[in-house]
Amino acid sequence: MNAAKKHGYRYCETCGTKLLKNGKENGKQRWRCLQCGTARIRSRADVADLNRRKAYAKHLLNKGTALEVAERMGISRRTFDRNYTTRFQGISHGDGQQLQATYVVIDAKRLGYGIVAIARNEVGQLHWRYAPYESSDVWCRILSVYQDADQSRLCAIVSDGQKGIQKAAAICFGDAIVLQRCHFHVKQNLQAKLTKHPATAAGQDLQLLAVWLAKVKTWDDMALFIGVFHGLFEAYGPFLWQRTYHTSTANGRRRWSYTHARVRSAYRQVDDLIASDQLFAYITHPELQLPNTTNHVEGGLNARMSELTRAHRGLLPERQRQMIDVFLTSKQPPC
Repeated sequence: MNAAKKHGYRYCETCGTKLLKNGKENGKQRWRCLQCGTARIRSRADVADLNRRKAYAKHLLNKGTALEVAERMGISRRTFDRNYTTRFQGISHGDGQQLQATYVVIDAKRLGYGIVAIARNEVGQLHWRYAPYESSDVWCRILSVYQDADQSRLCAIVSDGQKGIQKAAAICFGDAIVLQRCHFHVKQNLQAKLTKHPATAAGQDLQLLAVWLAKVKTWDDMALFIGVFHGLFEAYGPFLWQRTYHTSTANGRRRWSYTHARVRSAYRQVDDLIASDQLFAYITHPELQLPNTTNHVEGGLNARMSELTRAHRGLLPERQRQMIDVFLTSKQPPC
């Protein structure tokens, strides 16, 4: 009987004789005792727990509802919620360790209750944090995992240029960090200022130059782009500096503003990016092999998370966070 107590499912509980495998029933192993003829099926707790975890993760990563999944498994929706959902609230996410990276691509995805800030290094390893809103504080916590002195130093950050990211990079790494601005977001910002159909010649020329931005691949392309831009900036200088004077209705004082403020802002944005080496850092630092967009996070992760949150809309914040944890964990590269 000691053997039966020790090995449980391998020995007969009646006579203590070793059980033999006797086929499967409903996908579960069947055991039989040749001594007394007892046959039984017993699930291993660890295997059952693992299978429940896999089934729940599969449900979260697909578009089927919980009711549809429960019907396919032959159980009730209440059983699915009790045994598959509420038991796995503590799936871990990307916290608690120091990571190694040459560069990271970072971006934030808005959820129903806040945001999830994501960093992806050059080999695809992910680190993420949740916050009520995007700020320098959450980005400092993201970048702090790359500050270990015993590991290789983070050299570059590819981002959409959000002010909190710029501030966090300066706090964590000072002036030594290389910043690459996402070209897609640059063109979006320019379009917001110039509109799709600019009314002025200065806006139309800058819009054409922005379309050319995606084709800049080499040093010669970069030099030609910068030369053309500076030529346009100088040629349209008098136009961009035009002022409109008006009298304030509150106190009667005479004030002024730039006549073409939005077009001027678009030109100054490109000029500042060139001056700070954030527009073509992927060319000026070829040893880092930087991407010039945040598509690694925007397209590969954020787009898929949008589909999942739409398919599983109505989840409580804790469940939605769990879904994001399961999805991002599934995207981690193998160790």
